[in-house]
Amino acid sequence: MSSLKGYVDEWAAANDGALPTVDQLTATGDVGLAHTWWPTNPFMGIKMSPGAGTGQFVYVPNDDGTFTVTVNLIATDQYPATYTAK
Repeated sequence: MSSLKGYVDEWAAANDGALPTVDQLTATGDVGLAHTWWPTNPFMGIKMSPGAGTGQFVYVPNDDGTFTVTVNLIATDQYPATYTAK
């Protein structure tokens, strides 16, 4: 989800390049508390959270300052099972 990627980019810019932890990148973590809006899991109707379930996201911060945010979807003929924010 592009908004989560943007939140990570914003956090890193405000924290001398340090990426948030997985726990910080949640609706109730430091990153989530810094924003009035948090994306909703479209399959569950609740705020998105880290995990492997449908509508959840996987956030991987790397030691070199790069990261990925991938959202788990339902694979169909038209859509892949995941979306990685770019």
